[in-house]
Amino acid sequence: MIEQSDSTADAAESVWGRGLPPLLCVLAVPVIFFLVNPMLEIGINDDWVYARMARLWAETGHLQFDGATAADVGAHAFWGMILIRLFGFSFSLLRVSMIPVTCGCALSIYAIARWLGTRRNLSALASVIVISSPLFVPVWTNFMTDVTAILFFLLALLLALRACSAEENVALVYLAACVVAGLLSGTVRQVFWGAPPLMLAGFLLLRRTSRKLLIGGTALFVSNLAATAGLLHWFHTQKNFNMERIPRPGSLADIRVAAYASVDFLLTLALLSSPAILYLLSDRRIWRRPLIRILAATAITTAFFWRYPSFRRFPWMGNTLTVNGPFGTGSTLVGNLPVILTPRACSVIGFAATALLFFGILSARRAGADLQPAGVPPGTAEALKRERWRMFCWLAIPYSIAYLLLLAIRGLLDPVFDRYLLPILPVCILSLFAMSRKFPMRFASVAAGISALAFAAYAVATTHDAFRISEAQMLAADRLTTSGIPRACISAGYAYDGWTEAEIAGYIPVFSVMPLRNTKVEPFFLRYTPHVMPKYFVVASPQATLPAEPYLTVDYSTWLPPRKRMLLVQQDPDASCQPKL
Repeated sequence: MIEQSDSTADAAESVWGRGLPPLLCVLAVPVIFFLVNPMLEIGINDDWVYARMARLWAETGHLQFDGATAADVGAHAFWGMILIRLFGFSFSLLRVSMIPVTCGCALSIYAIARWLGTRRNLSALASVIVISSPLFVPVWTNFMTDVTAILFFLLALLLALRACSAEENVALVYLAACVVAGLLSGTVRQVFWGAPPLMLAGFLLLRRTSRKLLIGGTALFVSNLAATAGLLHWFHTQKNFNMERIPRPGSLADIRVAAYASVDFLLTLALLSSPAILYLLSDRRIWRRPLIRILAATAITTAFFWRYPSFRRFPWMGNTLTVNGPFGTGSTLVGNLPVILTPRACSVIGFAATALLFFGILSARRAGADLQPAGVPPGTAEALKRERWRMFCWLAIPYSIAYLLLLAIRGLLDPVFDRYLLPILPVCILSLFAMSRKFPMRFASVAAGISALAFAAYAVATTHDAFRISEAQMLAADRLTTSGIPRACISAGYAYDGWTEAEIAGYIPVFSVMPLRNTKVEPFFLRYTPHVMPKYFVVASPQATLPAEPYLTVDYSTWLPPRKRMLLVQQDPDASCQPKL
């Protein structure tokens, strides 16, 4: 039996019963934000770049680039600009502004799941799994472009799906709105320019029997390409716009590197999708030969681990998911941060993710076959669900595959961060829940819920602690500046130094052409900031090249052990501290 999502079941439900699941999705967002407590006046990760662009737009009336990002930023910076003009600039304001954006993502995921015929409680669970993911929480609690771009992408997908099941005139309205949402997504992160054309192509294949839709859809397709070309030209002609290059695989070695990167993507997605995979595995019809399938998946996992030892240990990518929590050692601050995930824990996580990947592939293959429309009487609820699943596959899967291939190729030239997988995570979760045919056995339902809760707790705790580290950075730097030390004589981490450089010079130079600084401490971000002449270094652990006695210390507390921690300020006695102003 299909889940009862038809009109008869909906009519039997109360208004409160229909409204409670999406309400819980929305309420989860401010609760997570409150627990994380990101209200700090210091940049985190890359959000200082986008915050400064929004501030300059509010001050000057036009969008300006400073060379620090390859993203388009457009609609994201516009949202920040509006708020800054209304309330004034602050990092805290811009982070609060991500609450409604994330709520929009949560509701979009819920709406797509409901359109696919997923039960209300499972649709809400799918939404909460995504927004409380350890990959998502550290991003949306900052003023990062990823979440804004994903919101418009999800809206474009939802509108395209509704167009597939609507009558002709309404379908064209939905398609036009889909194009607008897709273009807005591309103005934030240009990788989303490709979503509307692929969705429109899928729609035209699905509705090819309608001449009116073929003509209207083709016109929208051409209009979208023209608008994309015009916007790309405008962005690429802006001063200090950092145009990103896409390499071309030129050898078997390049193809091998891209293939290994693709495995990293799949392992990361399998781990983050584990609550949905556990739910799917509970359907007994998937396991008609359970012993054979279990032995096969276990054998494949073991052989894979034996053959490819580099995949044995989590994390496979980095930036957000690290052994030190979000933005780990060396990425934003000099020195070593406490280790949260031990090597043994990382090996266990790696094996579990690999097993889930293979189990998920085996079960999804069977569940996907059960959703084929052949042999189902037309006009039934089961036929409707299977038809909508086919539409979802035509509209969401081609872009997802193209996106992952593009990421793998990009990795030949530049690092690929784990947060770049965020647009694909909702597609994976939605697909897995759509393939779940009925309520699982009680123990499996509990296992899926416990895993989702564990992921959320880890995400909140580690993100909270990451902000406490940044708070200590801010306090250390403030104590130095209030004592009369110029800001340009202080190195207090990637975001702090980047803001200093951008305020002095107005742009960030290209990293690849900048020479080493020949300082006693040489973090990677110091090459971006030639106007920062550090005499004082805010560090997470003592640096052997600097005097052992710290200039000052800042104590701070975290939720995860060790709960009592300390940041140090070490002084370089040989530095002249004469900033280039």
